[in-house]
Amino acid sequence: MKYVVIVLALLYGGDLVAQFRSDSLKHSPSTFDERLFWELNHSADTSRFLDNTMLFASRSLLPVAIATPLAEVGIGYATADDDYFFDACGLAAGTLGTIVFQELIVKPIVQRPRPFKSLEGVRWVDSSAHGYSFPSSHAAISFGLATALSLRYPTPWVIVPAYAYAFIVSISRPYLGVHYPSDILCGAIIG
Repeated sequence: MKYVVIVLALLYGGDLVAQFRSDSLKHSPSTFDERLFWELNHSADTSRFLDNTMLFASRSLLPVAIATPLAEVGIGYATADDDYFFDACGLAAGTLGTIVFQELIVKPIVQRPRPFKSLEGVRWVDSSAHGYSFPSSHAAISFGLATALSLRYPTPWVIVPAYAYAFIVSISRPYLGVHYPSDILCGAIIG
């Protein structure tokens, strides 16, 4: 945990609480985290294809998080293997626990405003995002699923696509204007 604090301190430089709660006025990117966000957010200013691809990746997480445990139940039923059912229960419980922990405990305590509320000139592609920014639930859920699947099925055919998907979902969040890179990093660590 102390390494997470050190990484955050390096990303922000200065008073973490003041920077997390500086939502009174919009400002230009000044910290490393804000500048990295800016580069990701403006990496393809005129690409409707990339906008749509990133929106699709971001919005696909909920169906994937629901379908993955259901698929395990189906495989367990088809093969008469109870281990799949217990794995499915673990995946579902882990995902639900992550959502509750982040959305009801961490985000209300930290209260970090989303980048489109704090920074000037943000490309806000995903207008469905609401609430607070830190940490990213998309990153936590996608990396949590990738980790759980990789531990259950330790083959490259599972590990590589699972983490590639988690990375794409996570990187879509700053691109869409709704999370800072440090939100993604901490969400991935939680996942």
